[in-house]
Amino acid sequence: MSISYRSRSVARVLGLDTVHTGPRYASRARSKVSQKMRMYLVIECKSGATADKIWRRDVAQLAHSVSWFTTQYDQTFTATPVLVHRISELANNAAAPRGRE
Repeated sequence: MSISYRSRSVARVLGLDTVHTGPRYASRARSKVSQKMRMYLVIECKSGATADKIWRRDVAQLAHSVSWFTTQYDQTFTATPVLVHRISELANNAAAPRGRE
């Protein structure tokens, strides 16, 4: 089962629609889940993570996804970054990206 399939399945359980960033990003598990009109979650799934902390490279992937979102959608759209990871602690060199409010 692919990560994008998992993202869609989770969204359906939550009663949300999904919009994927396209085939170029499908392999990187980047998807946006529409919460309400013009409000999105930008989700990065790290289902294979085994580290004891969330490393900078994992957070950087989420930051790139948020950056992509801001280039594709105007200021009337908001984005909340979500990192799905087995651990909730960031490594010292990692900083969580801000979304667009």
